[in-house]
Amino acid sequence: MARLESVCTGNCTESSNLSPSALLTRMTNERNSLPIYSETQMFSRWWLLVIFAAALLPTIFIYIGISDKTPRNIFGPALIGPVLVALLIGFSNLKTELRPEGLSYNFFPFHLRWHFIPIEDIEKIYVRKYSPLGEYGGWGIRGFAKNRAFNVKGSMGIQLELRNGKRILFGTQKPEEWEKVIKEQFADSLT
Repeated sequence: MARLESVCTGNCTESSNLSPSALLTRMTNERNSLPIYSETQMFSRWWLLVIFAAALLPTIFIYIGISDKTPRNIFGPALIGPVLVALLIGFSNLKTELRPEGLSYNFFPFHLRWHFIPIEDIEKIYVRKYSPLGEYGGWGIRGFAKNRAFNVKGSMGIQLELRNGKRILFGTQKPEEWEKVIKEQFADSLT
């Protein structure tokens, strides 16, 4: 069973007053409801090749330039870094799920547990165009405590404005579908 970490974004006293077993039951029930809509995204594969080549080329040039007196057994260890970076990016994925109780998300391998934002903590939710480089400095897990972004590609996102003043943006490759689901589920209450 996947573990779920509840993101306490509003009134945390309710959760802190629950016994550990009641809190676990609540968190499990939140995660066990069927998603209304979900999306899984991965980094573009061409980025993986560019990063791998950029990291690998200097290693190859160093290897070619080594004199006969220098041991050649440094080539293997020099490849470990580029290969690990390529694997990390290659297996990374962002999963976002809208549920009746709130929004769940996981950015593997950076999040080992699912995170959950209860619907009560969300003041507004809407789809918007954004500038990954201009607003957040790139892709991945970006931003600071009050303004975070989780994205892998593109410039469209699901913006959450929470009751405690925090803003969280989740990148999406399916903005039209998210917009439709948000309008159907929340009408004017959260948009």
